[in-house]
Amino acid sequence: MKNNNLELYQKLITKNAHISIIGLGYVGLPLLLALGKEGFSVTGIDIDNEKVEKLKQNTSYISDISNKELLDAINTIENVNFANKYDSIENSDAIIICVPTPLNKTKDPDISYIINATEQLAKHSLKNKLISVNEYQSNTSEYNEEKLAVIYLEYQNQLKSIRLICTFHT
Repeated sequence: MKNNNLELYQKLITKNAHISIIGLGYVGLPLLLALGKEGFSVTGIDIDNEKVEKLKQNTSYISDISNKELLDAINTIENVNFANKYDSIENSDAIIICVPTPLNKTKDPDISYIINATEQLAKHSLKNKLISVNEYQSNTSEYNEEKLAVIYLEYQNQLKSIRLICTFHT
C-alpha cells in the first residue's frame, strides 16, 4: 500500500478523516449526520442556499428528520459545517457525492447534477482524496454514471491522484 493510501486508510479507520458530502437531500443529509455521529469531521455542501441556511439554524427541510432530531444529531457531532461553495473540499480527505438523477419527461436520467458536482470538484485539488459517487432516484445505468465521473476527472487530469468509488441506489 502506498504511503498516501495508508495515510488515508488510517485516517478513515481512526475517524480522523474529514468527510464532505455534496448534496444534502434525502440521502446526503442523513449520511452526513450518521458519519458525524460516528466521530468524523463533516461538511455538508449544497448549492441550494436556503437548505444551507436552514441547517445552520438547525431547521430540517426533510420530512423524515424533525427539527428536534436534527438539533440532537448536530449537537452530538464535534465538527460539522454547512456550505454552499466547494472551497471546503480542500480540507477533506473523502468526498461523497449524493446528488439526484431524476428521470425527465422522456424517462431518461437527468445527469446535470452529477455533471455540475464533478465540474465544481475538478476546480480544486483532489490529490490523495477518496471520492464516492452515490447515484440515486433513477434507474440510471451504472456504467453511464461511473463513466461520466471518470471521463470528466480524467479530462481535468485529476484522476491519477484520487481513488474513485461509484455506488448506485435505485
